[in-house]
Parts: sequence; C-alpha cells; structure tokens
Amino acid sequence: MKYSSFNLSTQNQKVESRIVVALERISEAFRVLLWNESKENSLSPIQIQILIFLYFHSLEKCKIGYLASEFNMTKATISDSVKVLFTKNLVTKEINHLDSRSFFAFPYC
Repeated sequence: MKYSSFNLSTQNQKVESRIVVALERISEAFRVLLWNESKENSLSPIQIQILIFLYFHSLEKCKIGYLASEFNMTKATISDSVKVLFTKNLVTKEINHLDSRSFFAFPYC
C-alpha cells in the first residue's frame, strides 16, 4: 500500500501522520458545528463564516473582492451571501468613497 497519513501503521510510526489525522478530526468537528449553527439560524455555512470573518477583521478587509479571495469563491457567490445577510439585518453596508461601485460590509454589533 502506498504511503498515507491515514494508514494506521503509518500513524503509529510518524508524528507527522498523527498531526494530519488530528487536524482532519478538528476540521470535521468544525464543519459539524458550522452546519448545526447554520441550521439553527437559517443561514448557510458560508454566511456564518462571512459573519465571523467580518466580526474579527478590519474594515478594509470587509469588501466583496477580499472576501472572495479569502474564501476562494467568486465575487458573485460572496455578493449573494452578503445580500442575504443584509436582508436579514445581520450586516450593514458602508459605501466606499474611493469607488462608488464598492462597499464595505460589517456586522451589527
């Protein structure tokens, strides 16, 4: 069998493999928690991730283009998610005075 971090004998021999498996478990736990939160709040997982990002980052990083690159998604997908958050009164918009087509999104606190 080829080398795999998920092979039990490899895990027992290499610390790196144990770390990979532990990170995978943490990632899975995060996905489950995110999914549960999204169901409870009638939001998609990406909408919750956007809210968390907006809450903990500076205003200059709270633009659609930056969010799209951060989450590796298209601007259209992020824009649609932010529109939903806006209609649910979870975020507000501030027009970018340097570019009237652009705006900053930030959560209500």
